[in-house]
Amino acid sequence: MLRWLQVALGALTAGLYFGLGRRAFCSPLVGLVAGLFVALNPFAVINVAQLQDGTVTSFLLAFALASGARAGQRGGALTSILFGLSLAALTLVRLTMTPFALVSLAWFLHRSSRLRQGWLFALLAFLGFAGGVGSWMGHNYQEKQHPIPIVDSMWWHLWLGNNPHATGGPQDGEIKDLLPPEAPKTEEAPPKPAAEQPQEGGAQEPQGEKLVAANRQKDQPAQVRTGHEELAAKVLEEVQSEPVKTVERRLVAGLYFFTGKYDGQRGGMFKQPADSALDERLHWLDDALYCTLIIMLFLGLLGWRWSYAWRMHTMPLQLAIYWVPVPFLLSHAEALHGPRLPLDGVLLTLSAFALCCLLPGLGGRLLKGEPPSDATSTTSPPPPPVARM
Repeated sequence: MLRWLQVALGALTAGLYFGLGRRAFCSPLVGLVAGLFVALNPFAVINVAQLQDGTVTSFLLAFALASGARAGQRGGALTSILFGLSLAALTLVRLTMTPFALVSLAWFLHRSSRLRQGWLFALLAFLGFAGGVGSWMGHNYQEKQHPIPIVDSMWWHLWLGNNPHATGGPQDGEIKDLLPPEAPKTEEAPPKPAAEQPQEGGAQEPQGEKLVAANRQKDQPAQVRTGHEELAAKVLEEVQSEPVKTVERRLVAGLYFFTGKYDGQRGGMFKQPADSALDERLHWLDDALYCTLIIMLFLGLLGWRWSYAWRMHTMPLQLAIYWVPVPFLLSHAEALHGPRLPLDGVLLTLSAFALCCLLPGLGGRLLKGEPPSDATSTTSPPPPPVARM
C-alpha cells in the first residue's frame, strides 16, 4: 500500500513539473517534456521501491516550486498560504531543506511588495510556514518541557563531515566506527541524591526497566548527550587547523552529492551483491544510470545558463539549484542518489528547457525570453524582462 502511495506521489510530481515548466517558460512544450522526463526518471523509479523519504520530498519540493512560481507571478490568497505550508512540510520531512525554505520564503516576502495586495499574500505565506513549523515545535515543547530547535542535529552532521577522520562522503558502520577516538565522550550521569536512593526493603526498581533505560541512553545520539557547544568548537577548530583538508572534503562531498561516489569503483548506484553472476548482470544498468546522470547534469547546467532571460519567473528553480545542496556540501553527502533525488526534478525541467531551445523557431523565442504572440493575460503570465546583452 505504501509503495502504491509513492507511485501516486510520483505521478503527481510529474504533473506539478508540467505545470511549472508551462508557467515558468510560457511554453506548453517545455512543460510537457519536463513532465515526461520526471515521470521517466530512472532514479525516481528506483526510489519508489525503497521505503525512504525521497519520493515524498520530491513531491513537496515540486509543490513548493509550482505554488511559489504562481504566487510570485499573480499572487493569490490560497496559493500563498499553500506555498508557506509546503515549505513548512518540506522542512519537517527533510531538515536539510531548511535553508532553501527560509530563502524561498524571504524571496516571496520581497516579491510580494511588487504585487497588488502583496502584503496580504506575504502575511498568508508567513503564517502558513510559521503555523506548520510552530505546531511541531509546540509538540516538542510539550514532550520535552523545553524548546527544541527544528534542526537540532546541525552541529552533529557538521562534525561528521569536518572531523579528522572525515572524508566528506557517507558515514557508515557502527557508532564506534563513526566516532573517532578524539570525539567527545559521553559524560557519566551524576549519582542520585541519598533521598532518591531506594531504601532497603522498599520497592526496588525492576532490573528490566534499568536495562531498557541504560540501552536507551546508550543509543541516544552523541550530540544530545555532549552538547552543541562542544561539537561546534571542535568543528571550528578542525576547519581553522586544516583548511586544505576542509576544502578537499567539501569537494568530495559535492562529488558524492551529484554522482553518488567519487572514485571509479563500481557500487555507486547499487551495493555489491554477494552473487557475482548477479553483479555482472547489473553492470549494464549501473553504466546506463551514470550515462543518464551525466546527460541530466549537462543539460541541466546548459538550461540554467540559458534561462537567464526568464530569471524572474524561474526564481524558485534558481533558489533550489543553489540552496538544496548547501547542507550536504558543508557537512557530508551520502552515497547513492537519495540526497540528490528531489533536485532531479529541477534539473530535468531545465534540461527540457535546454532541449526546446534547440528547436527551430521556438528556440529563438525561448532564448530571448519572449512569450508566445497569442498569449493573453488569462492564459499566460506577463512577459519577463528581456535579457540585455
